[in-house]
Amino acid sequence: MDLQINENNAKDKSCGKIMDDPKYSFMTWPRICLDETPEMVVMVLTAPKNFDSRSKIRETLYEFNVNSTNKVKPLFLIGGSGGGLDTLQASIDNEVKANGDILQSSVYEGYGLLSFKTNVGYIWSSCFCPKTKYVMKVDDNAEINYSVLLQQLKTKNGPDGGLPFGAIFCPSPMRNMRPWYPRPSGGFKTVMGKWSVKTYEMSRRVYPDFCPGWAYVTSPATGIRLAEMSANLPENLKRLKRLDDIFFSGVTREHVAGTRVEQLSGEGTWMGSLWNDHLSYCPFLGITKNMFFNDVVIAKKTTIDMQGGWFLWCAFWEYFILDPGEFLLPDILPNCMINMCHR
Repeated sequence: MDLQINENNAKDKSCGKIMDDPKYSFMTWPRICLDETPEMVVMVLTAPKNFDSRSKIRETLYEFNVNSTNKVKPLFLIGGSGGGLDTLQASIDNEVKANGDILQSSVYEGYGLLSFKTNVGYIWSSCFCPKTKYVMKVDDNAEINYSVLLQQLKTKNGPDGGLPFGAIFCPSPMRNMRPWYPRPSGGFKTVMGKWSVKTYEMSRRVYPDFCPGWAYVTSPATGIRLAEMSANLPENLKRLKRLDDIFFSGVTREHVAGTRVEQLSGEGTWMGSLWNDHLSYCPFLGITKNMFFNDVVIAKKTTIDMQGGWFLWCAFWEYFILDPGEFLLPDILPNCMINMCHR
C-alpha cells in the first residue's frame, strides 16, 4: 500500500490503494493535529447529511476538553460521491472551513462501503497524527462517556502509556459469534439481515473475535497495520468488507500477528476476568452486555432502538430460534413467526 502522502498531493490526486480500490485521494485537510497532538482521535463514520449529529459530537467534546487535561478531537469521515453529495457539497465545504475536522476522501458513500472510510481514517491518523495515544472508531449516532472511557484505558495501560501494539479494546468483545446466513423467507428484511453473509464468503462455523462498531479503541500503529492487511486478504474474505467492524476488528485483525480484542472494564477484578475469559464466549451475553451494561456507549440511536428490549428479543429470536427453525423445518413455520421482527 502506497503511503507517500502529503498535503500538496492529497487534494484531488491519487494517494495509493485501499483494499480493492486502485486509488483514493484526500479531498480535505483536517487541522486537528496541527497545533497540538490530542490524546485521542475519534474517527466518526458519518453520512454527509448528518450535520446535526456532527454538531452534537463537537459540542460534547468541547465540553469534555474544557473540563479535562486529556484532549480528544473528532475526525469525521465522509466520502466524495454518493450519499446526496451533489446537493450537499457546498454545505460540507462550509463545515470543513469552519471546523477543520472533516476528512473527506474520494471513496463512495454507502452502508456497504463503510470499511473504506475506516481504512482511510486509519491511514490519515497514522501518517498525520502518529503521536496520539488512542484512535477510536465510532458511529455518529453513538453517545460516548469519554471520562469513563479514558479512565478505563488508563487503568488497563497506566496513566502515561499508550496501547501496546495489537491491542483493540471495546466495552464487550463479541466471541464465538456464528455468521448469519439468511433464509429465503427472511432475507435482508429481518433485524439481523443486514449482517448476513453467504456461505462462500464465510464458511467457518464462527467469526473471529471482534468488537462491535459502537466504539472500539486501538493505536495508530495497529490501525495502519489493519489498513495494510485489508488490501492483502484472500479475495473471499475481502467480500466481507461491507461488514465494517467484523471485517476490521475481526477478520483483518486475525491476519495481523500479535493482535487481540479485549474488554475495557474490570481490569484486575475477578468479575472482569470471569467475563473476559469465560462469559464473553456466549454471543447472547455479549449482545446483552453491549446493550444494557455498557458504561462507555451510553446511547445508540437508530431506526431500531439498539439499546431496547425489542432489538434484544428480535436478535435472540432470529439468531437462536428462527434461523435453525427454518433450516430444520423449511416452508413449515407460519408467516407470523417469520415476519415477527421484520424492519
